[in-house]
Amino acid sequence: MIANDIYHQLTQEGFKVFYAAITLEGKLGSAYEPIIFDALNSAKVMLAVGTKPEYFQAVWVKNEWSRFLKINKDNRNKMLIPCYKGMDPYDLPDEFAHLQAQDMGKIGFITDLIRGVKKVLEKSEEKPTTVVVNASVNPQIENLIKRARLAVEDGEFNKARNFVEQALNIDVEYAEAYMVDLFCDFNAKNLQELGDKCTLTKLEENVNYKKALRFADGDLKTELENISKYLRLKQIKTLPFMEQHDYERVKRQLEDLSGFKPAEEYFANLDKVRNQQLAQKVRSFIKRGAYAIDYYLQRITDEELKLELVNFKNQIIYNKAKECKAKKEYATAKASFSMIKGYKDAESQAAECDRLEKQRKQEEQRQQQMALWREQKLCQHCGGNFKGLFKKVCTCCGTQKDY
Repeated sequence: MIANDIYHQLTQEGFKVFYAAITLEGKLGSAYEPIIFDALNSAKVMLAVGTKPEYFQAVWVKNEWSRFLKINKDNRNKMLIPCYKGMDPYDLPDEFAHLQAQDMGKIGFITDLIRGVKKVLEKSEEKPTTVVVNASVNPQIENLIKRARLAVEDGEFNKARNFVEQALNIDVEYAEAYMVDLFCDFNAKNLQELGDKCTLTKLEENVNYKKALRFADGDLKTELENISKYLRLKQIKTLPFMEQHDYERVKRQLEDLSGFKPAEEYFANLDKVRNQQLAQKVRSFIKRGAYAIDYYLQRITDEELKLELVNFKNQIIYNKAKECKAKKEYATAKASFSMIKGYKDAESQAAECDRLEKQRKQEEQRQQQMALWREQKLCQHCGGNFKGLFKKVCTCCGTQKDY
């Protein structure tokens, strides 16, 4: 919240600061008035902070700045400084017409503000209380929403909804209440859980999200928009982009999320992610025995990854070739070893498989010839004729008939 930032900046400067959302935290509602009364009377400076005209006119806000202005009539040493953002200064309350307002959207605003506060207080020996009025927050609502947020973190969603309902009974346009309700709608304790349980479409259709976005401003509006960006990024991360046209489409979608840090980090690593997607595809092909991977390899920009994938492919082919060799499938083994010449001893393995295959073929041919000679009642070793009545011996090689 803007007022929180102002509070902490002034506190760091050494000023004693009253800010209802922090100063009154943990105190009973009945104890608010004496503390506020004391702050209004002791303060030299009040900052009325708001981002919409109606925030300055809220009952509890107007009550405080109007009382301060009334006190100021009797004490000219006091000053009220209206601080606005995202609105026309002419829409500030008429009572502020004679005051020098500060635009919180201007660069260097906080520096100018601190300088102005110091100027008012420079004559004081001690730095008195500076009252910061957050025109969009009622302390009671703030405490209810804090309790609702804590309940959400603990997973007590019904309890959180009860606190939200109480807050909305006080201010039906309190955006943060609808945001807490949004987390309750999806039983999400944090943004990551919301991202896991909600889709972009469901978010944009959610009634509480629409209302929160409608009434939010400043940091809260940014936080709500970031929820949408988070889910959009999650959606983008599921998209394949190995092909160039898909890659360009993803880049365009990420450019639309410019300014969102997680998207910018993903964009910065896009080439690396793409390389990993391509590598996963290549490994899948290789494992299935598809080795024509040049189409994908040439799209990988990481040379080390390319080399790793080539070695992975070569190792798979080498292992399968060894298996074929062990099974005496020498022709297949030779073909596989020949695909990866230069890898380990693949070349010598291919040569050995070639020799073994030739031996296998020769043996096969010899066995076929022996079978033919047996059919012809000849010597199965040389094809010669047999002689002898009781003991038949080959007339060519002298081998006794053995079949």
